Amino acid sequence: MSGKQAKSFTKEEELLLQDFSRNVSTKSSALFYGNAFIVSAIPIWLFWRIHMIDLYSSLVSFVVVTLVSTYLVALAYKNTKFVLKHKVRSCIN
Repeated sequence: MSGKQAKSFTKEEELLLQDFSRNVSTKSSALFYGNAFIVSAIPIWLFWRIHMIDLYSSLVSFVVVTLVSTYLVALAYKNTKFVLKHKVRSCIN
């Protein structure tokens, strides 16, 4: 084993491996979380302005539910991007 050298990937192979990973860039991740927060915060406005629920008495539950749903929606966006990227790529090829 000590006599064998480690095989390194070519630039094309590294690019192909990167395309099939589920990792997203920091910019994409920030965009996902920003959009997910907007989508998750809309119900707060609905309950506050339309249903006339007191915002301050329910603030803790609004914040907790909004943060959890922001995380879940951003995770769904990441998974959807991965699936759609490969569907588009298979249609092109």
